[in-house]
Formats: sequence, C-alpha cells, structure tokens
Amino acid sequence: MYAKCANLEAARQMFDYLPHLNAVSWTAMISGYAQDGCLDEALQLFHEMPEPNVVTWTALISGYVQNGLCNEALQLFRQMQLTVVKPNLVTLASVLSACVSLEAVELGKEIHKEIVRSGYQFNVFLENGLTEMYGKSGRIDEARKVFDKMLVRNVISFNVMIAAYIRYGNDKEASSVFGQMQGLGIRPDEYTFSSLVSICSYLGSLGLGMGIHEDIIRRGFQSNVFVGNSLIDMYVKCGQMDRARKVFDKMPERDVVSWNVMTAGYAQNGKFDEALKLIEQMQAVGVKPDSVTWSVLIVGYTEHGNVDEALELFHKVPKRNAISWTAIIAGCTRQGKVNDARELFEEMPEKNVVAWTAMISGYAQNGCYVESLNVFQQMQLKDAEPNSVTFASVLPACANLAALGHGKEIHEDVIRRGFQSDLLVRNALVDMYAKCGSLGDARKVFDKIYTRDVISWNAMILGYAMHWCSKEALELFEHLQNSGAKPDHLTFVGVLSACSHAGLVDAGQRYFDSMINEYNIMPELQHYCCMVEILGRAGHLDQAKDFIMKMPIQPDSSVWRSLLSACRIHNNTQLGEQVAEFLLKSDPEDPTNYVLLSNMYAAAGKWNDAENVRKLMKVRQLKKTPGCSWIEVNNTVSVFLSGEISLP
Repeated sequence: MYAKCANLEAARQMFDYLPHLNAVSWTAMISGYAQDGCLDEALQLFHEMPEPNVVTWTALISGYVQNGLCNEALQLFRQMQLTVVKPNLVTLASVLSACVSLEAVELGKEIHKEIVRSGYQFNVFLENGLTEMYGKSGRIDEARKVFDKMLVRNVISFNVMIAAYIRYGNDKEASSVFGQMQGLGIRPDEYTFSSLVSICSYLGSLGLGMGIHEDIIRRGFQSNVFVGNSLIDMYVKCGQMDRARKVFDKMPERDVVSWNVMTAGYAQNGKFDEALKLIEQMQAVGVKPDSVTWSVLIVGYTEHGNVDEALELFHKVPKRNAISWTAIIAGCTRQGKVNDARELFEEMPEKNVVAWTAMISGYAQNGCYVESLNVFQQMQLKDAEPNSVTFASVLPACANLAALGHGKEIHEDVIRRGFQSDLLVRNALVDMYAKCGSLGDARKVFDKIYTRDVISWNAMILGYAMHWCSKEALELFEHLQNSGAKPDHLTFVGVLSACSHAGLVDAGQRYFDSMINEYNIMPELQHYCCMVEILGRAGHLDQAKDFIMKMPIQPDSSVWRSLLSACRIHNNTQLGEQVAEFLLKSDPEDPTNYVLLSNMYAAAGKWNDAENVRKLMKVRQLKKTPGCSWIEVNNTVSVFLSGEISLP
C-alpha cells in the first residue's frame, strides 16, 4: 500500500519489518521503486530476491521502459529468457514497447514469434504494438500483414496503421485505411484526426486540410487541444497564417504547445514582431514560455539570416537548456557560421546527443567533413550515446571524404546499437558506400531496405551513375517505376547522367521528355546540363548549342562549360571559341573557364593559343583552385592539396 502511494521510505520500513517475505511483498517493493524511478534500488532488491517470478521480472522491466531506459529493459528481458520463467502478456507488451522506442525491429521479430508461441497473437493490445513497431522501423509491409490478420481492430489499430503510412509518405494508403475505418463504423478520435491533418501538412494540401477541418467541426473535436494544435500547424505549413490564427483564437483551451506552434509560425514567416507580441500575451494569461518557445524564435531568426538577433535573444533567455543551446548552434551552422557554432558548443555546460549531432551535421553540411568526423570521434571518447540521426549525419562526411574505413566502422557501430533497420541510417549507408566506390556493399544495404523511399532509390541510382555503371543505374530506375515509387528531380539527374556516360542519346531524350510529361517535374539547370553533356559527348555539338539557346530558363556557366568540354573532346575549336567568349564575358573571374579553353587549344595542337590563355590568366591574377585529396591511413584522414610535398 505504501509503495503504491509513493511513500517509499515507509514502505521499505514495513518491508524490512516483515518476518516472512513472500513473492507478493518482494514484487510490491520492487515495483514501487521502479515506478518511482529508483531503479538502482529496485535492481538491488531484485538481485536479493530468492526466486523472482514472472510478475517481479515484469515489474522491473516495465519500470525501466517507463523511465526511458529501453536498452536496459531489453537486457533484463534477455536475462529472463535464460531462466525457467516464461513471459506473460504484460511482459511481452513492455518489451514490445521498448522495441518500438528503439526501433529494434530484429528483437521485435523475436518478440513477435514469442507472442505467437504463447498464444497471444490475437490480443489487440499486442497486435497494435507489433503494427507500431514494424511501422516505425520502415517495415510497412510487415505492419500491414499484422493489421490485416487482426480479428478485432479498435481505433488505436487504425491510428497506428495510418501513422505508419504517413511517416513514410504514403498518403494514398493512409487515406485508404481511414476510409476502411469509416466503412466499419469505427469512430475516429483526436489522434486519427491529428494524423489526417499531418497528411495535409506533409503534402501542403490546403483544400484537403480544410475539408478535414470541416469534418472535425461536424464531429465535435474542434475544442480538443491536440486536434487544434495540429490544425494550427497544418495552416502554418500551408502558408495560411490568418487561418492558423483563427483556429488559435477560437480554442477554448490552449496549452504551451498551442502558443509555441503559433509563435513558430510567425517566426518561420519572418513576422518577429507578431511572434514577440504573442509571447507577451502568453505571459499575460499566465502561461510560462518554455525552452521550446524561445528556441522556435531563435530558429526563426537564423532561418532568415538574422544570426545577431538570434544570439542576442539566446543570451537573454532566462533559463538556457539543451533545447535552446542546440537551437542556436544549429542556427549558426545553417548560416555557415561554423566557428561561432563551435564556440557555443564548447561553452555548452552539458552536451546531449542532440547537441553533438547538431555540431556533426553542421560541419558536414558546410563541407567541413574532417571536422565532422573529429567531433563524432570526440563524442565517442566522451561515452555519449549516438542515435540514428547522429549516424545519418556523420556518414555523409565519410561519403564525401571517401573514408571507407571510417564508414565501415560506423556501420559496425550502427549494427551494435540496433539502428540497422532505421531508414534514415540505411539511406546514409547506401550513399556512403556508393560514393566510396564500394557499390557491392551499397547494393547489399539497399536490397535489405524493405520499405524504400525516393532517397533510397536516388542514393543507389546516383551511385551507379557516378561510377559509370549506366546499365545498372537504368535497370534500377525501371525497378523503381515498377515498384510504384515516384521519382523526383534527383532521380532524373542520375538517370540522365547514366545516359550521358553510356552515350544513349535517344534514351536520354526519352527520359527527359518523360520527366516533364509523365511525372510533371520541371527541368532544373542540372537536367539541362546533363542533356547538353549527352548531346555533346555524342558529337551533336550544334544540336547541343540549339538546345541551350531554346532553354526556357537562363543557362548558367555550368551549362556552357559542358558544351565547351564537348568542343575540346571533338576538336571543334570554332564553336569552342564562341562558347568561351561568352563565358569569359559573363564570368571573367572564374579560372575554370580559362583552363577549359586552354585545354581545348592544347588538344587541338594550338599551343600558342593555349599559352596566350595562360598568360591572360596571369595578367588577371587568376589561379586554378588546387586539387584536393583525402587519404585514409590507419583510420586517420589526411588532406593533401595539389603541389604539396610535405607530409601531414
């Protein structure tokens, strides 16, 4: 009784006073400690108990899960499996909850088998947990199998399945499941509507969102805080600040999330005066701004390039915590101020995984790949636990440095920590292996991705194209089309590059037309550049020039340089001189243009002309950017510039 009332001191005194302790008294005391977060005391008492039964094991495992220590909970379950004690329904539910939190799908599959062996496979609570576990891990097909086999479904079953589809961008199936839910007469709840509104936010579909808003009003959920917050967020993301404010003003009750979402909307749209006024109103009605309130404003300032204002606000924040520190660090890196970010990072009193990840990601996004790897290594030395986002942030650094050894070590760490099923991590691994030239390893990871998004396909297609494996790239694109996935603009960059390397002029033109007519993707400069390369490599130089002249958007230097390179390959100095003249007038400070022209003359044997171009570079004090190489020796990445003779 005392343990249940959280009076642990009195409960322990009573426990120690009892002359005969049985399983019930031991379990009650252990459960009391666990539920109150006193896990060390609970574990110590557990080890003192003569013969823990399934209820005791379950109480301790559940305590660890409830306190967010899911890895420790799973370790306890492993220990339990080595005993004669068999898990019950509550044990399996707790362990499954840990698997969901950690996205530990491999262990989750073992739990699934145990559930079947124990005869609990038709328990709706466990089935919902399995659906959520598979859905969060990207195994959408497995999640749907569990969902379809359920004899009884409740509103949670549908919510979990809808959320799984939304998470991986399959709005069509999410809508279909909602229609199935309505057909069965199951009333949607606030979580259902929140998920549906999230679809509209993700798609930027204002019309659909407004229709769902009307349904929310008809069903009487308009006063629900959770639903109201989702609607505000949806309207904000659709750029409808007036509608968002109307929903906010009509809410009979608001929590701090309501205020934060509205404040974030103003900040994201650069309306900082309105955001600050809203914070004043928030305080006037007795709602205290939290760390998120200030952080969304800091993020808003940095996104609009107002780093000084963000720093000023950061230093005024009454209580700075990990959220506000991370917001300003990430904001500085977003604007390229990595040195300022690093100074703040070093000043941060207690760094959590989010802060470490922000610094690692910030360096990588700004091309400081060696520094990104160094911070990751420092994180490991500090015994900080990386998460899936950390791994997905550091792997691009390995990719761009071609540091295959580091990448493989990180892959091993990913497996040890149970993140190998995370889609974000798997995509980063495919990209890393592909850019490092290890296409076999890239394909192995790719083939193990059960539910692929367009990023998965792009990483593999671009990897093949980059390494001149045109046949494999185009075959994979056909698989993408057959799978029902939708390619995006990057997919077609890979496809067109593959056509360029293979000399497939007709196929390249066909894919270019398909991108516009079938997929409604408007070509960007990269696509036009690829088409010029396709035509130019094949020797169709006049056609390439006409293609450029007919472009509906202004061609940049990269497009013209592609044509100039083709002129060098095919010794067409006459057209090359025309292109070079345009480049030197439009971009006279770029040494690349002079180098290409000089090389064209040299390839044609016009050495005097080549020398004159080099002299012109000297007169204009232009120097070619030196080549840069990264060499990995004994897991240390060293940087070499062209012309250097000193060793690091």
